[in-house]
Amino acid sequence: MSIHDKIRDQVGLAKFYAKDGAFHTAAKILHELADEVEAHACWADRAVTALLTDLEQREG
Repeated sequence: MSIHDKIRDQVGLAKFYAKDGAFHTAAKILHELADEVEAHACWADRAVTALLTDLEQREG
């Protein structure tokens, strides 16, 4: 599942719980999602840095 699909699914789930009045559960889902999105962002940063480093080494 892509990060975009995960965001869509988890936001939808949080909305479902919030509409039912389960705001703490919705908040927990969103906090966990935020942690996953942040981890993905860090992974993406490392991947881009590695690619740029590799490209710089190949060019000279």
